[in-house]
Amino acid sequence: MDIRRRAEMGFKRPGEVVVLLGEERGELGGSEVLYLLTGLEAGHPPALDLKREKAAQEAIRDLIASGLVQTAHDLAEGGLLVALAEMAFPHGLGATVEVREEGLEALFGEAPSRILFTVAKERLKEATARLEAQGLPYRILGETGGKTLTVLTPKGVLEWEVAELKAIWQRPLREVLDG
Repeated sequence: MDIRRRAEMGFKRPGEVVVLLGEERGELGGSEVLYLLTGLEAGHPPALDLKREKAAQEAIRDLIASGLVQTAHDLAEGGLLVALAEMAFPHGLGATVEVREEGLEALFGEAPSRILFTVAKERLKEATARLEAQGLPYRILGETGGKTLTVLTPKGVLEWEVAELKAIWQRPLREVLDG
C-alpha cells in the first residue's frame, strides 16, 4: 500500500470541487439532531445496505489510490452540515455548496454509504466517470475557498465564518450547554 496516496479530512486547496458520493438526503430517525432540534425521540437509524456500502468504500479507495482524491470525510453523526464544518476546520478553508433538498434531513440527516470528497476541477470528469461506471449516485455540491462555510438552500443562504464555527466546536460541552 502506498501511504503517500491517502486522503485527509480537511479541505486543502481553494478551487476544488466538493462532491457527495451517495444520496443527498439523509434520515433523522434515532438521531441526536432530531432530539436537539425538535425534542423528539423517534424513528429508527437508517438501514444499511451492505452491498452499497461496500461499493462506496471501494470507490473512494480507488479514487484515493489513483491520486484523484486527497480530501474525504464520511457523513455520519450530524450529516452534511457537520461533515462540511469538520472539513473546513483543519486548514481554515471554507466552501460554498448548494443543497437542493429541503428540511432538516437534507442538512443534518444521517445515512450510511455517503462520503464527501474534493477533486481538482481538471480531474472531475475522470472521477465522476469512475463513479458512474460503478453505478454509484453522486452530486456535485460546490467548491472550496474562502474563510466561510456558505450553504445555499431552497429557503435561503446559511453562512458562518469557519473560525467562529471551529471556536464553538472546540468549546467545552458544559460551556455550550450552560449557554
